[in-house]
Amino acid sequence: MKRLAALAALLTLSACAVPAIDAYQPTIANAQAVRGADLPAMRVGDFSLAAGLPAGLDRSVVIRASTLRPPKGDSFSKYLGDCLAAELRAAGKLDPTANVVITGALTESKVSSGVSVGEASLGATFTVTREGRQVFQKALRVSTVWESSFMGAIAIPDAMNQYTALYGKLVGALLSDAEFRAAIKRS
Repeated sequence: MKRLAALAALLTLSACAVPAIDAYQPTIANAQAVRGADLPAMRVGDFSLAAGLPAGLDRSVVIRASTLRPPKGDSFSKYLGDCLAAELRAAGKLDPTANVVITGALTESKVSSGVSVGEASLGATFTVTREGRQVFQKALRVSTVWESSFMGAIAIPDAMNQYTALYGKLVGALLSDAEFRAAIKRS
């Protein structure tokens, strides 16, 4: 009986892990995309959860029995804005006084690590204003599918890595979007 109780306690404790996403590291590909496009300096404005979505979507994702949270207790939407700022900073294009401002609304945040296949998706609507006037708005979405494992010790970290990589991919999708580039280059 004591062994059964100990096993139950161990299983319960192992499911309580609540890791946070690590600080974002800019990618070479995104920095090169910005530098190579001759884009003006930009400012990152507010990033929030899209209207009408449940607040929990912005605070955590559940991967099997584990919960993944944004860094520093913030929100996933703020983390997305921080990722964009990190990429612009790395490319030398982040300016807190710039008249081109990028804001965003998180519209999708999903991850599933099935027994054999894992899936994750991330989406946001990005808005660009220049001197207070909207010049661009577009919804973008990225997703990934990978071979998952029955073993939680393998599947959960894989799913966390796949999910967090989507933030750089979504920022990259914005920075390489032809309509976005055209809108911010206009004078």
